[in-house]
Amino acid sequence: MQPSVSFPLISRQAQDFRVRLVCRKPYPPAYLALNKARPAERLTPGKTSGYNSKTMATDRYRSIVDLHIILMKEDAVLLGKRQNTGFQDGSFHLPAGHLEKDETLISGAIREAAEELGVIIAAKNLHFVLLLHQFSGEGRIAVFFEATEWQGEPCNLEPDKCSALEWYSVADLPDNMVPYARAALEQYRSGHFFATFGWDSHS
Repeated sequence: MQPSVSFPLISRQAQDFRVRLVCRKPYPPAYLALNKARPAERLTPGKTSGYNSKTMATDRYRSIVDLHIILMKEDAVLLGKRQNTGFQDGSFHLPAGHLEKDETLISGAIREAAEELGVIIAAKNLHFVLLLHQFSGEGRIAVFFEATEWQGEPCNLEPDKCSALEWYSVADLPDNMVPYARAALEQYRSGHFFATFGWDSHS
């Protein structure tokens, strides 16, 4: 449980259409500790905030968003065996890929399904089932969509990265499976919409 933090009294004064943040007493130690990464001049009591949108835009932490497709046929899920990727090669994984700039989560998932499996999934048939904040080398946002209807027969369109496609019962997954994907399918079966994975070992 994190300690409670008392914030300084702040008043707002409008001048030249800008908002000035003026602190009326020193920042408490707990607040300074939580904000130790911020520039010192922005924490000096009595000074106008030094907010710089350009600096913040480049310094702000950004997490990679990974899109996953849970293609279901009755009680079986489609998995691919990874190879030549540098990550969990030899393990089974869900069809997945990165969200690209200027695309929505839905359009990204539809694109990945077409690129990797050669199937067309209508947006109305793609259902969000889980968001997993996972750590595997770095923090990543993993989004999972379920599809039970699609056009075309799934086939391996990336044989350089995937050695095989196989259907497995979600109740009997292979031993050699990407750990966070296994955890995600367990959460999916339990009906959970959000979970974290891998952070305990990281910390």
